[in-house]
Amino acid sequence: MREIATPAARPAEMDGATQRVLDVRRRVGVLCDTLLGGSGVSSEVLAELSDFIATEALPAARAYEEAGRRPVGWGSPACPGQCWASDLTCPHTASFDTLAEELERCGYFPCVNRFDAAAVGGLLCVCGRLLAYRGMRRGPSHRVFGVCPTCVHWTEL
Repeated sequence: MREIATPAARPAEMDGATQRVLDVRRRVGVLCDTLLGGSGVSSEVLAELSDFIATEALPAARAYEEAGRRPVGWGSPACPGQCWASDLTCPHTASFDTLAEELERCGYFPCVNRFDAAAVGGLLCVCGRLLAYRGMRRGPSHRVFGVCPTCVHWTEL
């Protein structure tokens, strides 16, 4: 059974390490989407991804592990919803609106897939509300999110 860290048990350096890992996850997602969204394999994007992994992603992952916590979710100790014990991303840690704006700048646009919407429609937030479906597409890349309309916790499926 996996032990869940409580906000009181988190070392102070963990919040900085968590934010660094979130930034890395977002950038890796954008680089992978850029690589896969093209018609071929771009050596330029692969070189950028390789450099990013060596200089940013691996050091961030090591710092995160050294800080002593691998959470179930991406929560925040400031959150009253105890999202640190879920698979939801906390709006105190990473705003969905910021992610959506970044995806739009990368060429994504809102879209609807009724099968994905039905799957998201049955998921509950830490506040007890159902998550709302948000889909985004760019070329063959399709991203699916569940976002709470009340407290704005979110997850990517």
